Amino acid sequence: MNEHLLLNNFNKQKKYHFLLLFALTNILIYGFFKDFYFFLFLLIVLIYVYKKHIPYKIILIYFHIALIIVLIKFFINDFIFFDFLNLSLDKIFNINLRKRIIDGILNFYDEYGSAMISLTIFNIKNNNISWEIYQNINNMSITYLIVIGGFQISFINIVIKKIIKNKKYSYYFSLLITIIFSYFLNFSPSIMRVLMCLILTKIFKNIKNKYDIVSLSGLLIIISGPECMFNYGFCMSYACSLIIIYISEQQINNYFIEKILIDIVTVLITLPFVALMNKNISLWTIFFSFAFSYFFIFLFFLYLFTFWIVWFPFLLNGVSYIVYSTLSNIQNINIKIPLFISTNLFMIIYYYIYFICIILYERIKK
Repeated sequence: MNEHLLLNNFNKQKKYHFLLLFALTNILIYGFFKDFYFFLFLLIVLIYVYKKHIPYKIILIYFHIALIIVLIKFFINDFIFFDFLNLSLDKIFNINLRKRIIDGILNFYDEYGSAMISLTIFNIKNNNISWEIYQNINNMSITYLIVIGGFQISFINIVIKKIIKNKKYSYYFSLLITIIFSYFLNFSPSIMRVLMCLILTKIFKNIKNKYDIVSLSGLLIIISGPECMFNYGFCMSYACSLIIIYISEQQINNYFIEKILIDIVTVLITLPFVALMNKNISLWTIFFSFAFSYFFIFLFFLYLFTFWIVWFPFLLNGVSYIVYSTLSNIQNINIKIPLFISTNLFMIIYYYIYFICIILYERIKK
């Protein structure tokens, strides 16, 4: 009887079913395929289960579903459905429009302009300058500004909603824009997050909380190609999305304080992935994030709306060179802190501290 009441209570309350399943799936895949240490994250899940009084039958069901997804990884190995879709579209239309645009940018702009435009819009590193810019950004520990293309698309969709008041028209226009960008960005996991969330919001209107929509989109992407999980864009995109949802639900009345807090937590939650790529982190990470987050959004829209205009190369080449020079000169004052432990172990310790801070915050808030 008590168990039945607990189950009813769990179903009625906002307990984030898909978020829990998403967490279990991530832990099991990383534990089996990356490092046994990742199984230590199961303790966080158990703490969550204990705090929320979730019935053990629910956990067993989720655990078995997560194991099935792990088995999918065993069977399909490196196959990713969205890569297959990308190649199929190019064959069907007998043209790689994305490649033609990139080639046009390379021919139309100098090495600095083509590097910045390709990297900012398409997240493509097509020459030595673009690799150097990417490495400089990586050294500043703000890689998420480049690899998470979904954030720019989300921003475009917000603007569309503001301009087109009709919900039906704004939704389908946003969907069309997101599909087009998905193609141009090679159906990357971060952009697919936005596309899947748009579709799922329309299909599952009864799912009210954002955690479940985002988590369900992640699960579908993993099922379509579990190898996506090891993509830094996927990891940072979902980590940032979930923590932004958490901050936005804290009912912070001051808009600027909320945005500052979002900047801080997104930087902090992506640091372990930067450490995995770089084996070090920048001491000035938070400052760099404040200084460049909105600047890169500005650059994205500047390049997006002007790179195809024939009389803009001189301007964009100049802007690109200034950005390149600025990022290069910053490296002279950038202080990098090397890691003296395994990056996987650092990630586990770091996220345990992060989780403990959230628990402490929740207790203080109560």
